[in-house]
Amino acid sequence: MDQWQGFFSAQLGAAATLSGLTLVGVSINLSKILSTPRLPNRAFAALLLLVAVLIVSSLLLVPGQPLRLLGMEVLITGLLAWTTVTVIDVRTLQGAEGRYRRLTLVQMVMDQLALVPYL
Repeated sequence: MDQWQGFFSAQLGAAATLSGLTLVGVSINLSKILSTPRLPNRAFAALLLLVAVLIVSSLLLVPGQPLRLLGMEVLITGLLAWTTVTVIDVRTLQGAEGRYRRLTLVQMVMDQLALVPYL
């Protein structure tokens, strides 16, 4: 795992930066986001995906961790993120207008593809 330390450090920095930028973007446009029914959930899901990368990258940088424990930590993080994002996606799909259903399904597939590697 020592050979991967630089990669995970870069992932951690990128995820932290993108999470911060997402929060700033949401806070600047909060009234617009809250006025559209689907956007608050999408913003939360996007932030959650970035935070999952941040958490997993942090866990992978902990020195001297047994691989089994590390695997369990990544799995638990992935399961929590997957469950939350899936619930958000299903609720968004249920409330989506007919013309947005296809786009919502595409977003659901993309979310699933982003989270499957953790599991």
